[in-house]
Amino acid sequence: MSVFAVKRVDWLIAGSIAGSIGAVLAVLVGFDVLQALYEEFQDIGDGDYTALSAIVHVAYTVPRRIHTLFGIAAVVGTLLGLGMLAGQGELTALRAAGLSKRRIALSATGTVAALALVVFVMGETVAPEGERWAQTMAVQAKNRDYAVSGIGLWARDGETVVNAKSVLVIEGKLQMRDVRLFRFEPDGRLAGITRAERAMYDQGAWRLEKVRSFGLESTRIAAGLADEESWSSTLDPEVVSQGAIRPHYQGMWALWEQYRYLSANQLNTQAVRSAFWARGFTPVTTLALVFAITPFAFGALRSGGFGKRLFLGIVIAVSFFFLQRSLINVADVYGYSLPLINALPAVLLLAIGSWYYHRHA
Repeated sequence: MSVFAVKRVDWLIAGSIAGSIGAVLAVLVGFDVLQALYEEFQDIGDGDYTALSAIVHVAYTVPRRIHTLFGIAAVVGTLLGLGMLAGQGELTALRAAGLSKRRIALSATGTVAALALVVFVMGETVAPEGERWAQTMAVQAKNRDYAVSGIGLWARDGETVVNAKSVLVIEGKLQMRDVRLFRFEPDGRLAGITRAERAMYDQGAWRLEKVRSFGLESTRIAAGLADEESWSSTLDPEVVSQGAIRPHYQGMWALWEQYRYLSANQLNTQAVRSAFWARGFTPVTTLALVFAITPFAFGALRSGGFGKRLFLGIVIAVSFFFLQRSLINVADVYGYSLPLINALPAVLLLAIGSWYYHRHA
């Protein structure tokens, strides 16, 4: 029978691991939510922002927090789940029945893979949408002259209404993409429309790029073109930046679209590419780490001190996630291959795990 065939023992292992992962994830997300609520409560009173607004805002971000924290929860939960089976003697019974360590590790990894698939789909659909709704609600509640909708940012700047398709933060500089300025007379009559490919905020001032303007006069429309022009605006860049969703919070498709836009305009794509590859490889790295870390659960089958082994396994796993993040940051700075840097940890972990299970099957 194939080693990958699902047996009753797999359901036993899956139930223990899934329950532990769920418990660990609930604790981690709970603490993260409490910290976020504390920070949001500091803004109560800004505009129409209330305690209920803060709670709803954080609730929208829960799917994103689940997606972000799942990796650590999966590793810790797997060790705890196998530890529960070891403590009850069930792992010993499974080994005595002829089940190899590698077979148990594959069963544990398969369980995490099924959960990781659900979380990955959530991270590509519900999480980015929830983040967008959270940003929309916060901007509109805190600032009466600003609004975020499905067609971008809307803001009032004196007698001018501003619309931007999207807001980006590139290399620490704020940028609005596909900008339209609707200029009105004091009596409400439309005086003109200005379109710009980008509006950049740099050195304390706004600058429009690739500008087309249309002035509505009594007998004609006055058109104008300019590669660049300054924009005297009172828009608060800090408020505008609240409408930007950071790259690491976006789905892979949105990141790909943003990458194409930045490349077409010869802008720096490093942050977007880094977020794209990290998002794609994170589930793979999590599975490889689960496969390689399960030997810490087997130590209790022959000797005591399982608590110490479990603690050591958790420390190694969490340290690995931070080390991986550091390697990616180094790759960002020195321009190393992002796919290679993201794939290398998973390959090493799979190699280490395979070597161990070959020697200790």
